[in-house]
Amino acid sequence: MKKLLAVLCFALILGAGYFIVKAREIDIKPVAIYQALNLSKKVPLENAYDSQLKILFVGDIMTDRSIRKVIQSKQDVPTFVDTFLSGMAQSNQSYDYVVANLEGPITLNKSKTLRADGSYSKELTFTLPVETLEILKALNIKVVSLANNHTDNFGREGFESTKKFLGEAGVEYFGNPYNSSDEGDSLSHTVCQKDICIAYIGYHQFTKDNQADIVTAEIKKTKARYKN
Repeated sequence: MKKLLAVLCFALILGAGYFIVKAREIDIKPVAIYQALNLSKKVPLENAYDSQLKILFVGDIMTDRSIRKVIQSKQDVPTFVDTFLSGMAQSNQSYDYVVANLEGPITLNKSKTLRADGSYSKELTFTLPVETLEILKALNIKVVSLANNHTDNFGREGFESTKKFLGEAGVEYFGNPYNSSDEGDSLSHTVCQKDICIAYIGYHQFTKDNQADIVTAEIKKTKARYKN
């Protein structure tokens, strides 16, 4: 079971930096979680398979630049989804939920990548429109990672705006652009469905003085939290 968790963490780390072309589909049964957290003695294993979660992990969600332009041209999100994402939206409904990497903050700021005349700049400073929340809902994306180098493109204010919008939309999130576990920030978040709780840990490599051992420390802290 330790190997399975390592693969999950590695996939999430990759998702923060690159597009995962082939999404990873994983059936997670309660016994895997209980054994990984050393909780198997507290739960009758013969009952551990009564329920299961089917989760899809995908890569980056980036709705600025050319995607923003297309969303605006379609005038509303349902039309945009029906035109470009209908197959994905339908397929994703077969999962309990989808986990994605949110490649930028959600703010009310003007785009720096899409000019008023419809041309594109060379800027790599993103702000995702609030319509992104409707797209997430349509694609059954209920959990997102904020652990990437673009989530703070509009500073702390943009990051806090993102958390506010996600919270209001009922989208859960984990990680942060600072790889910080200080007060107000969190590397991990636990998502529970069907009596199955999964702790997600967010991390990315594009920070100063980066130390990957913070992930190990967060795993230990999370396991300790669920032992009692």
